[in-house]
Amino acid sequence: MPKPKHILVVGLGTFGRQAAVALADGGATVIAVERSRDRVDAVAHQLAKVVCADATDEEAMDAIGAFDVDAAVVSVGQFFDVTVLVTYLLRRRGIKEIVVQVDSQRQGEAIRAVGATEVVFPERDSANAIAERFLGVFAFKRQSISRDASMIELAVPKQAEGRNLKELELRRRYHVTVVAIKTPAPEEGLADSVTVTPDADQGLILGQVLVVVGHNQHLAKFREQFPNEG
Repeated sequence: MPKPKHILVVGLGTFGRQAAVALADGGATVIAVERSRDRVDAVAHQLAKVVCADATDEEAMDAIGAFDVDAAVVSVGQFFDVTVLVTYLLRRRGIKEIVVQVDSQRQGEAIRAVGATEVVFPERDSANAIAERFLGVFAFKRQSISRDASMIELAVPKQAEGRNLKELELRRRYHVTVVAIKTPAPEEGLADSVTVTPDADQGLILGQVLVVVGHNQHLAKFREQFPNEG
C-alpha cells in the first residue's frame, strides 16, 4: 500500500470539505485553504492544517507550505475566475496533479488549458473517489465513536486472503480490534451475513469486509501498513 501523500485542498464548500475529510481518513496529510473562517473552524479538528487565507495570494500560500504537496484539489464552486487563477498558480509552482471542480464541460476545457490534470463534476463524481484515486487505498467507511476513536469498515485486501485474524495479529501490531466480519451474499438480492466477534482461526476471503475499532492514531497506522507487515 502506498504511503500517505501530502495533498492541498483549496475551498471547503460541500464538495471540497468532503474530499478533504475523505483524503485525511485515507491517511493523507491534508492542507486546506479557505477564505471563510466558519468553514475553517468546522473542519480544523479533522485535518492536519487548515488555514483561513486567499488562495490566489502566492506569498501567503508559500508561507503555509501550500506548494510543498504531491497533489491538489481545487473546489471553489461558482467562482470560476478564482478557480482559473488558483489552478494557474499551482501549475506554475510545479504541482503535477491538480484536480479541479467545474460545473460544465466548457469550464472543464478551459481549466485544462491553464493546468488542471483532471476535472470533476460534483453531481457526477464522489469525494471518496478522489481519495481512492490519489491514495490507492482500499475503500473504507468510517464512523466516529468519540473525538479520538472510530470504527472503520475495510475491504479484505488480496495480500490477506486465506490468512486468519490470529496470524495477522492486528491487536498486537496496530492496537485495533476486529469486532465483526461482513460476508457478501452468494446471490443478488439476498442480505450480506455479519459475524460478530469472529473466530480468530477463520481464514479471510476476498469480498469480505472487516469492521475494525480503535483510536484514530492506531487506525491511521493500520490503514497505512496493513497488510504489508508480516
